[in-house]
Formats: sequence, C-alpha cells, structure tokens
Amino acid sequence: MALSWVGTGRLIFSLDYSAEDFDIVCRRFVAAAQAMQVDGWWWHDSTTTNKTIRRNVLAEMLRHAARRARGVGHAVATLGSER
Repeated sequence: MALSWVGTGRLIFSLDYSAEDFDIVCRRFVAAAQAMQVDGWWWHDSTTTNKTIRRNVLAEMLRHAARRARGVGHAVATLGSER
C-alpha cells in the first residue's frame, strides 16, 4: 500500500486484499486519523466563518489589484520583453 504525502493523499493498494485485510487497513486508517485529530492536525480558529474567509480573500484581491495599478511587481512580468 502506498499513501502519497502530497496532493490528494489518495491510497494506492492492490485489489487482491481479502475482506479481513481491507477491514484491518480501514480500522488502522481511522485510528491514525483520530490520533492526528487529537494531536491537533486539523486545528481551526473557532472564530473563522465563511464570511471572514470571503472578506479576507476579497481584501487580498484588492491589495493585489492596487499593487498592479501602482506598477509594483509589474517589472517582473515584463522582464525580457525589452528586446
């Protein structure tokens, strides 16, 4: 069995597992996820809401647009077009 440590984290395993083997894998996988949860892997700020996320994304977009309007960062995009 292989579990990618990047991306989607999909499991790649042989299809010839017996039902018992697959049950063991499932139980171990769930136990590992529960241990990770207890250890704080999926911590989140309880004050974060969809509204605050949308506001933060909007603010980030506006900051980026303002920087582009002032020409900040534009030199990188046009580097090499001076030929």
